[in-house]
Amino acid sequence: MSYSDPFVPEYSYRGRALHAMEPGDALRAKPDCMVVCTDHSSFNWQPVVDSGIPIIDSRNALNGYAAPNIVRLSGRRVGGAAPGL
Repeated sequence: MSYSDPFVPEYSYRGRALHAMEPGDALRAKPDCMVVCTDHSSFNWQPVVDSGIPIIDSRNALNGYAAPNIVRLSGRRVGGAAPGL
């Protein structure tokens, strides 16, 4: 598990520390999926959408984007069904 957040450089839970990744590094790591937990306006969402990586958008951060790899928290896919989702 990894995360990107410009406001939380490190997170520790039960003795395990995680360090925020730069968004580009996170994409290059090719995660199985991404979950949007907060809507930071500083993120450039287009490369994330274009990556094809399944995205669970819990904050409607990708409002205005339509791609088959986006799944809204409601479970509704945007832009048609993606293979494997």
